[in-house]
Amino acid sequence: MSRRPGRRGVVLGGLALATLFCTAAPSAAQTRLEARIVLGAGNELEIEAVYHDPADIDRRLNGTRVIPMDLTVHNRSNRPVNFDYRDLILDLGGNNGLTRLLPFDPATARSTLMSEGRYNDFIKFVAGQTDRFSNIDPFSRTLGSGPIAAGKEKGGFVFFIRPPAVPFTSFLALGMINAAPKILPTNDFQVMSPDKEATSLWRDSFRGFERWANSSGLARTIREIVQGPPPFRTSYALLMGVSNYRRMDPLPRVKDDLDKLSTVLRALGFTVVRVENEKLTAANVRSPQAYFENATITPDDRLLVFFAGHGFRRNEGGKPRGYLALIDARNGEASSESTIAMEEFVAWTQRVPAKHLLVLLESCFSGLAVGGRDVQLMGSDAPAPGGPPDPVALYELSKDPGRYLLMAGDENQRVPMGDKWGGGLFVHAIILGLQGRADVDKDGFVTARELYPWVRSYVSGEAQTVLGTSVTPLFKDLDRVVSKGEFVFTKAR
Repeated sequence: MSRRPGRRGVVLGGLALATLFCTAAPSAAQTRLEARIVLGAGNELEIEAVYHDPADIDRRLNGTRVIPMDLTVHNRSNRPVNFDYRDLILDLGGNNGLTRLLPFDPATARSTLMSEGRYNDFIKFVAGQTDRFSNIDPFSRTLGSGPIAAGKEKGGFVFFIRPPAVPFTSFLALGMINAAPKILPTNDFQVMSPDKEATSLWRDSFRGFERWANSSGLARTIREIVQGPPPFRTSYALLMGVSNYRRMDPLPRVKDDLDKLSTVLRALGFTVVRVENEKLTAANVRSPQAYFENATITPDDRLLVFFAGHGFRRNEGGKPRGYLALIDARNGEASSESTIAMEEFVAWTQRVPAKHLLVLLESCFSGLAVGGRDVQLMGSDAPAPGGPPDPVALYELSKDPGRYLLMAGDENQRVPMGDKWGGGLFVHAIILGLQGRADVDKDGFVTARELYPWVRSYVSGEAQTVLGTSVTPLFKDLDRVVSKGEFVFTKAR
């Protein structure tokens, strides 16, 4: 952790709620980015950030260590809020994960630029950062501390300084000491807000049980569940894929899969983080991994992780080992910079402290990812249809932890893609299932244990009918013991 002079290092305790609304606003002269994040235990502070990708700053200013951000802080509450700009934090991605930066006072930032000999270039650079203040010296318009009256705002520049040994990558996350940092869109990372929060969708769908609650004697129970706290908090999805391989056959349909999944998951209430192709470097895999593992996910959150791209197997020590291929990978060659061992990728997800975890792997030989336990499907290969819904059981499953891995095929199988499915057969099946085909008890929800049998049946049937080959998706329990809970989706519409 980088520390500002005169301040003690701070250990993060409980994390407050935060919401992210993201847009990217390109400028003709240079790429300007914008985002709004809502922070605080009561979501009382809305922060509008105008900034540049840190890689752009590094390139344009020849390695300067000063990172400027133009911030406007608005108090959305009906009472004054005491704001201290020194409580802001900026997580910066690097080759070894994340480095946490704290603001430096403007005098120190100016002195650093002077000593680097880049002060004049910096002023010109910032002048193009925002049209609103193009003629103002950023050091004469800095964000100050103090109370912000209800409905009022204050704004100005805040300066972070990168430690000398920390290189830039295109990963940024902004937050405060009492609120988890939120990923900001950059040239490499797309960050897309949900159409509606998953917790609200869950409540809306659960109200559907009220139509028969009186006759079943569950009216009071349903009302208490709907009016009480939701079984989970925030839903995140990290989507990664490679289509434009340089040394392996291209997979143009991967982009279609990423597009479709992004749309469906946002409609289901997920904040979607997406990175692909040449931007999916080893460093840009490690940064979001560290972010979700250490900075953001709490035991009340949910995380869905998806990878689409080439996979290959090789014998190591007399045993087969599977690898996910990044854009510069060569078939059969393992490299720390261009491949990710499948079991290491899954091991990272197991360290994320989410209540609900679902990992989706769409790659050839993905069955090599883990040799864990098969998921018990309640006595048979598929849930029995036709019975009445059980809202109380569904609520309990939604409350308890559940951690699962769904793979597109076994350790010997290749994954089909084609025009018939508008991309990968595996993703096509998942989307159809989430849209209701897997909702076998017709309660308006799709659980992971409902989704898998339907996906397996559909994928196996299509692969045999269309291609004359066998493809069998696999479903594993990633919990250290046995997952008691479920990854529950409201039905996609």
